[in-house]
Amino acid sequence: MPHTAAAVYGMSRPTIAGTRSALTARSAAVAASQWDQVLAAAGLTGTETDTRSLEQLFTAMTAAGGVVAQCGQAQHIRLECHTRLTAVQELLQAA
Repeated sequence: MPHTAAAVYGMSRPTIAGTRSALTARSAAVAASQWDQVLAAAGLTGTETDTRSLEQLFTAMTAAGGVVAQCGQAQHIRLECHTRLTAVQELLQAA
């Protein structure tokens, strides 16, 4: 299923930039000290937009532990919810 950044049922698809903002909102000090390390661990530049890259980022964040892991897990849940809600919306539109 192709991904869409459009909001479905009021939920927008997470992005790498949005994930960094969420981490910064939780702990600016942690974001400043660990963001580049997490990107490197995921093998990302931070400009990617595809689902696979998001999942790599969330995996690296979970491995980092602490606040970074919590944020990564929350963003992963958001991605899964958005994916499923998009599928529901597509089914309803096709009916």
